[in-house]
Amino acid sequence: MSLKFPGIYDPKDVLRQTPLRELSEGEKLDVEKIKEFGKTFYEIIEKRQPSRERDIALMKVEESVMWAVKAATK
Repeated sequence: MSLKFPGIYDPKDVLRQTPLRELSEGEKLDVEKIKEFGKTFYEIIEKRQPSRERDIALMKVEESVMWAVKAATK
């Protein structure tokens, strides 16, 4: 019997996967800019004294970059 684990990639599950496509030059440039800005922002926050608030801010920067890239490449 095969077990299904939600959230685990299954190459046979074509309904769950969106087909990959080639990004346009504009999209590639936008993704690069988003990631560069995110890295700079992350590095500024990372210099602060360790705290719960700092850790949450770093996590949110990572999350915002992820969603911004997703939006730019949709």
